[in-house]
Amino acid sequence: MNNTSDKLTSEELVENIYWQYFCGYEYMEKDIKVSESSIRRFRQQLGEDGLNEVLKELVRVGVNTGAVKKKDLITTIIDTTVQLKNIKHPHDAILMDKARISLIKLCNDLDIKLNDTYAKFYKRQTLSLWRYKKDSKAKKRFKIMKSMKTRLGRLIRLLDRKIEEHGIVLSSAQKEDLYRIKRIHAQSALKPEAKKKYKLGHDIL
Repeated sequence: MNNTSDKLTSEELVENIYWQYFCGYEYMEKDIKVSESSIRRFRQQLGEDGLNEVLKELVRVGVNTGAVKKKDLITTIIDTTVQLKNIKHPHDAILMDKARISLIKLCNDLDIKLNDTYAKFYKRQTLSLWRYKKDSKAKKRFKIMKSMKTRLGRLIRLLDRKIEEHGIVLSSAQKEDLYRIKRIHAQSALKPEAKKKYKLGHDIL
């Protein structure tokens, strides 16, 4: 339930009187010796299904003893403010990588072969980008962003050339994807003042 490690669980059992009572101890014990390996084996044998059965039994006992009312089980309130969320800031590097992945998928759908997808290059440059996160490394960051933008531009030009050579007709969804990729490429790796001018001009259009 608490998603703790086996080591922390063994330490918490010694200090937490509620855990000891749940495990069947009548009094507070200070010399409980439960190894991490024993907890791990018990957890693996019990499994997720076994833990669900334990929770069901706890609810049943709570209802029978009156500690929990049936009407309290109708509505469940879950607070997710402290849970980890898969949310990323829309950084230019992340946006360009997503645009690159979308472009590769579009090429695969159109049966267009690419000599290089720049997957390793983007991964390496992204790691380098986080090493230069200090303000004093702004020039190095901008240089990395420009190199990533250059590779994305190569892929876009290659796709446009193949579409024109083979006379490929894109669907409305594919046209929308390509427009989004080109827009990300156009506005990425710009300095703040240039990015504001670009956004202002796009809004006017």
